[in-house]
Amino acid sequence: MLTNGTILQTTPEISQWGKLLTAAEGTLFNTSLREWQNETRGALGLETNSEIVVVGHQPMFFHPGILAKFVAASEFAKVCNAKLVHLVVDHHVGDVGTIEIPNLQDGVLQIEKMRVAQCEDSTPLCDQNPLEITTNDARFVGALNNDEQNAAMQIAEATGTLMKPYAAIDCKIAATDLCKTPIGEAVIDAMFVNKGACIAAYNEAVGAYPKSGVPFLAANELPVWGDDQKTIRPRALLLTLLARLGVGNLFVHGTGGAIYDRVMERWCQNWLGVDVCPQVMATATMTLPFEIETIASARHHYFSGDPKKKQSFLSNIDSLPRGSSARQVAYLEMHRMFAALGVKPNHAALMRSQQIARKRDWAFPLYGEAELQKLTKDLSVPKLL
Repeated sequence: MLTNGTILQTTPEISQWGKLLTAAEGTLFNTSLREWQNETRGALGLETNSEIVVVGHQPMFFHPGILAKFVAASEFAKVCNAKLVHLVVDHHVGDVGTIEIPNLQDGVLQIEKMRVAQCEDSTPLCDQNPLEITTNDARFVGALNNDEQNAAMQIAEATGTLMKPYAAIDCKIAATDLCKTPIGEAVIDAMFVNKGACIAAYNEAVGAYPKSGVPFLAANELPVWGDDQKTIRPRALLLTLLARLGVGNLFVHGTGGAIYDRVMERWCQNWLGVDVCPQVMATATMTLPFEIETIASARHHYFSGDPKKKQSFLSNIDSLPRGSSARQVAYLEMHRMFAALGVKPNHAALMRSQQIARKRDWAFPLYGEAELQKLTKDLSVPKLL
């Protein structure tokens, strides 16, 4: 069975995104959001006069569903003459140096692990030095061999390099740096000065979207990691709040982010009294092409012995009394013949193989160039309405 397929989704249609390309407006802490945005962009080394599209993700070798966000944002930015900024969640914790790869043997798929870089899985990536490269795979070696100063930005630069044929990133910024900008410091200060108001507005927003998957804050808990106000790292909703207030004119999410960020929008409006820039969604489901053995084909091969011998056994079995020991012996003899002809199908392994064939989250560099180029073509923006 040949398995392969791609399903794309954008919400709204990508041709409609141009209507949403606007900066956040209003006044925050007695200063206009336009001023906040100019200061924030300046602090991050971004252009203050350009429209900016933001895509955020953890630094890792992500799957094509995430790649689709960058491709759609890149195609849209080119048409609108906007800049594409990669917001790197650089305080991510996890083993990003190991990826899953498929192993196809005799039509049966299994998953193996490939270590491309040596990574500590309990230390934030921004606190790790650039990772030691541990693979000979030229794609990953070339991408990881860059001049970034920590592991997070090294991986982000590597993915940017691998995405170049499909998505053009103009600049990348770190989540921890965003917290140190003027708007980041001002918002975080307001959180600590009046925790009660921040937490109440946050939890009200979570309650308004019970299917978002966002947990409520406990008493005296803020949406940050760490207790020291000067070294805290933002959780998801605080990070997107700062990015959509202080940096972007449009934020491109995947399916999960598009859901949970509705909570952030309500929280921001209730707590700070301002609206963030608009968000859109882009994703893709893409499988790899595999010629795999199915249970039906395996059974056919197993039972397709010498047809004359097979018919002889069947005729003999039919001639014997039902339930007799002689009939049972003849049945067992027939299966001994089948066993001599081939290995009996392993149904459990074949079922796992079929599940693996439907897997959509292989690292995108494992997909063929033609497949990824088609993704780019399918996400192109021929006309903005």
